[in-house]
This record gives sequence, structure tokens and C-alpha cells, in this order.
Amino acid sequence: MSVKLHFASPGDSSGLNRSLSFTGFSSVPSRRSQGSFVSRGSPMSRVSSVKSTKRLVTSQKNSSSLEPRPIRVEKICKSLRKGLNNYIESRQNELDLLTMQQKDMKRNSRLAFLYDLDKQIRTTERYVRKLEFHISRIEELYESYFIQWRLRNGANNMRRAYSITPSTKGS
Repeated sequence: MSVKLHFASPGDSSGLNRSLSFTGFSSVPSRRSQGSFVSRGSPMSRVSSVKSTKRLVTSQKNSSSLEPRPIRVEKICKSLRKGLNNYIESRQNELDLLTMQQKDMKRNSRLAFLYDLDKQIRTTERYVRKLEFHISRIEELYESYFIQWRLRNGANNMRRAYSITPSTKGS
């Protein structure tokens, strides 16, 4: 048993065949179908055109954001490294506490609790290694950013010097 669906918008004049067991269509009209009935001269269309021009203006204002900002990058990287180092330090303190508990528990030999403690220690060690990896990755990105920034400045300086020098007939 199948149902033929007809859409109200003129662009979708062909029907879709779906089985009754298909639950992808609801009886409540969607926003897309409501928006398709808006005429070009209606206030709704004017609001959407105003929004699109605002987006265009803001994107033109933010075109200067493509300029490199090495001071800001340096601040961000320093704060990231500082935060991750602080977090690693707190995890190391937690790890030290867990290892002390583990040594104490070996004397008492409660195996189930010792097993859970060992799992927690291994999880914390893995997490610390993961954080250390992220710090090294941030440092690599920081170094590559500054290499690219210096290359860009060098290319700009070469372009400027080439445009300033008087042209000769030989070149």
C-alpha cells in the first residue's frame, strides 16, 4: 500500500510515492513549506533581503580580519599552554594521590578496589599523555604560523621593493 503525496509549491509538482509505514513526513507543515508561500513584495521577503545585505556589509567590514595578528596569536598560544600545563599539573597531583592510595591498598589487599584504582591510574596517565600531545601540537602550530608570517612579510617586502625600483629595458 502506498500513498501519493502532492506538494503545494509549484516547483514540486511531481508527487512522491511513500509507503504508509514511512514516518518521515509529519502532518504539521514545516517552516520551509510556509516560507515558500511568501510573495516577493511581502514584508517577509523585504526582511530577508535586509538581512542578506547586512551580512554582506559585515563581511566587507571584516575583510581586514584576514591580516595576520601575531601578537594575538602569541597571547592565545601562551594562554593555551598555560591552561594545559595547569591542567596537567592538577592531573599529576591526582595521579600522585592515586599511586599513594595504591601502595597503601597493596598492604590491605582488597583486590577489587585495587583493580579499580589501577584502572583509574592508567586512565589518568593516558589523559596526561594526551594533554602533553596537545601542548606539543599547539607549539608546532605556533611555530608554523610564525614561519608562514615571516614568509608572507618577506614576499610583501620583495613585492614592494620590486615596485619601487625603476624598471629597465633589459628586464
